Amino acid sequence: LSYTAGSLTLGITALDETEAGDGSESTTMSAAYTTGPYTVTLSADDADDQTWDASVAMVSGDITTTVAADEAEVMSVAVAYAAGDMTVGAKQEFNNGDDSTFNIGYTSGAMTFGVAYDSSNGGATPGNGSESELVVSTTYTDGDVTVSGQANSQDELEVAVSFSF
Repeated sequence: LSYTAGSLTLGITALDETEAGDGSESTTMSAAYTTGPYTVTLSADDADDQTWDASVAMVSGDITTTVAADEAEVMSVAVAYAAGDMTVGAKQEFNNGDDSTFNIGYTSGAMTFGVAYDSSNGGATPGNGSESELVVSTTYTDGDVTVSGQANSQDELEVAVSFSF
């Protein structure tokens, strides 16, 4: 359920999975307010393990800068840039592993290309597939046929062809 009045948006979501006696029950509340180039967002829930998030985003031309914090005392700063067919983003988290992410994407007609790096997916237990530390991907669509490929820092390679009718 959500309500918007001018630049203010309020939301509430209820989750009740207690029918079998082993589920959870929680209510999540959120608020977002936009003024000029700034958007302030808050959300919290009443689950047994309560969570909350707060962020302030500022848009300046093609650049969006976001500062955020949460209940685990993880703070982050993110910068995103979009210009024409190209997007670039970077994020640094502090206080809980100091994770870094970086991504770049380019689209030209039916072809897309992307590179994504996430330091939290490396180390002693690296992720696999799209959860690897470094992922390079490309997609080409021609009518009803899409060819996509992905390679990652775990020496995995994936190629897929899909058809739509």
